[in-house]
Amino acid sequence: MSEGSNRFAELLVEDDAYHLMSRGVLRVRGRKGREALQSLLTNEIPEGVRAATYGAVVDAEGRVAGDMLVVPDDGDLLIDCDRGQAAVWIDLLRARGGDGVDVVDESGRWRVFGLLNNQSVFDDGTPYIRYADPRRHELGSRVLRPVEARESLSWRHEGKWRAHAYRLGVPGSEAFGRARLDVFEAGLHGLSALHPARLESLGLPTLEAGPSAAVRRLLPFRVEPSGPGVPAMLGEPMMGGAREVGRVVAIQGLFGLAVMALESWRAALESEPLLRCAGEQVLPTWPTWLGRESTGRASPAARA
Repeated sequence: MSEGSNRFAELLVEDDAYHLMSRGVLRVRGRKGREALQSLLTNEIPEGVRAATYGAVVDAEGRVAGDMLVVPDDGDLLIDCDRGQAAVWIDLLRARGGDGVDVVDESGRWRVFGLLNNQSVFDDGTPYIRYADPRRHELGSRVLRPVEARESLSWRHEGKWRAHAYRLGVPGSEAFGRARLDVFEAGLHGLSALHPARLESLGLPTLEAGPSAAVRRLLPFRVEPSGPGVPAMLGEPMMGGAREVGRVVAIQGLFGLAVMALESWRAALESEPLLRCAGEQVLPTWPTWLGRESTGRASPAARA
């Protein structure tokens, strides 16, 4: 078989995972590596545990600047993060750890995949790293595969994975970059991203007080299109009659995330039960994973 035929055969490998091309990978090592990384995060990185940890980084005002997954790997820590923020995290870690931390950008070494629970990843004998996504069971697992491993024409587009995450109400760095939210407005208390000790260390509200103090919430919504296409909605207001009740900060296909002003939303519902954005009907929901807060799924009734 010719070299070209071999290459084509590789591309036909049955591997239907989502190729998350926007994700980068950093490796953290050194005597102060864990300490430096821990000082940035809203969550605790447990010792001696192989599972991934999800956490956020907040700025001086307590607003979410970004998020990451931290994965143990043979004594080192790998960071699965937004590729566009990799340089920022490297600078912060080096500033915190000085000579005691070594941070290497390995984004060029790894491909990052999202693998839902009904999908499979092809094993061609190349070592790979797989870990459960700690945010939601419905997000399945993540797989890091070396770039020299086989490619596949069956890989799914990242946009479809993002739409799935938005449908569940799970935000990413792209949403945090468009809205200055605190950790509770972003719903991170429902995504295993917050640890009481870290909240205290960072000067943030407690898990008991934070959710009830939030007057805005980042919530998922679905578009109910009136025609074959969906108009551009990113950055557009969500309206209840003549009242603005929210603004879209992320959208993929029919699913998106909007920052909802709870009091305005509640007031609008008294006269107009349907919300619209860019001329289309939209249906925001309150994710069930927010526990007792989700009793009014399609409205802010849970907060009344």
